[in-house]
Amino acid sequence: MAIILTVEQSLNTQADKLARENKILSQTSRYLIITGVILAALGLILKLLDFKSVDSIYIIGFFLAFIGYGQKVKATHNTKDAGFMRWGKRGEELVTEHLKTKLSDDYYIINDCNITGFSGEKSQIDHLVISPNGLFVIETKNYVGQLSGSAFDNHLTQKKIINNKEQIFKITNPITQNDYHCNILKKYLKLNNIAISDDYIKSVVIFANDKTKIDISNIDNDCVFVGNVYSALEFINNYRPDGKQIDTQILENFIKLFIKDFELKK
Repeated sequence: MAIILTVEQSLNTQADKLARENKILSQTSRYLIITGVILAALGLILKLLDFKSVDSIYIIGFFLAFIGYGQKVKATHNTKDAGFMRWGKRGEELVTEHLKTKLSDDYYIINDCNITGFSGEKSQIDHLVISPNGLFVIETKNYVGQLSGSAFDNHLTQKKIINNKEQIFKITNPITQNDYHCNILKKYLKLNNIAISDDYIKSVVIFANDKTKIDISNIDNDCVFVGNVYSALEFINNYRPDGKQIDTQILENFIKLFIKDFELKK
């Protein structure tokens, strides 16, 4: 059984932050809209009754109602975004559980791994699996429907059924996204004088929902593995670049960059 060194936190933290923000937005938007409508109506009535200097009343009313409506729209978007985050979190939890139970105890898992390259480029890796046979940079997506496009594209096309109607979306290409993560990791290794060859760093893109249909062309299997969690596990278990392993002291030094008091089992 693989050893989990850190747990995923970012998606839950972001979703919780949006939920707290929504609570405030839902309360203030209601008061702003009601107050704005009352002031706008009052100002217009007074103007019709030929009262002087009442323009500012209904202008303020319209402004408050406009702000309140904007907050209501933002709350709706936040609710949708929080739902996507929690759905993504479920996919990451599924992948973590499979990695933990299906890999041996010389595999170590850092979830939600944050690293920085030479020029301050930042990368957040969903799962970094560390083993004597390689470093596996895993990007997990819990998409549904059908995904199509080229591995070289910045975006893929997603088709899915919503309310019995097929809808089409453009989504970030996880292959190019994870290629960026791998490049930052390579820079991070050099920055910290960790001598691990690029051959031992493998990009792995996992689609957690095994019912998702994948139609992505131009996948370079030498650079990236793309598939569901079961095929990814088989790949990780069998990956042996040149039949050699990474030196255990180098691995330990690398993991200590994240877990200071870490020691490999002897």
